[in-house]
Amino acid sequence: ELDNEAQALQHMAARWTRAGQVTDALRDQDGAAYRENFPALRSLTWVDESGRSAWFFPRAGNEYLLGYDHRTDPLHWKLIEQVRATGRPAFSGLTQLPLAGQGFLMCAPLPAPNASNRQALLGEFSYPAMIEAVQSRLHLPALYAITIDVDGQRISEEFPSGPVRQDLREESVFNLFNQRIRISLSPAAANLEQGRRYFPELF
Repeated sequence: ELDNEAQALQHMAARWTRAGQVTDALRDQDGAAYRENFPALRSLTWVDESGRSAWFFPRAGNEYLLGYDHRTDPLHWKLIEQVRATGRPAFSGLTQLPLAGQGFLMCAPLPAPNASNRQALLGEFSYPAMIEAVQSRLHLPALYAITIDVDGQRISEEFPSGPVRQDLREESVFNLFNQRIRISLSPAAANLEQGRRYFPELF
């Protein structure tokens, strides 16, 4: 899920660059399509060469981004400067998002027609929304006890009804985009009785 979100954001930035003059209406359309595919998106901001918001999506709930000076936010500015220096996407670790709980930031270069990397596309992503989307798609809460830790902090804990086979618990650790993610799954006893798949077959 994280990798798909990163690739889609980079593809969006590349498409805007190839198109040259892009209207806000087209950006809104792309932002809405992105959020439909990745509901964890909290906000998406085009940061211009001055370091201020030139466009953001969605408008509702993100009014503070209007004309926002990202130079005043140390984390935002660190990622933007990293993208400017390398021309490559940059990612934050676990952070607290405005009004959206725990999440992370993703920043992609948005080259100008003169090929400079002074502009950027900055996305805020909510972990609670991402986890809810994945669990819903895979029907995990009814089948497994699930714990998820990011950078040593517990961000999600779900348990099915009925007994859980803790003796069959499996864990995996992923190092993705400056984040260390630990996922632990223990199958519900009812899940095994029905002959359903368990942890090793999910990854």
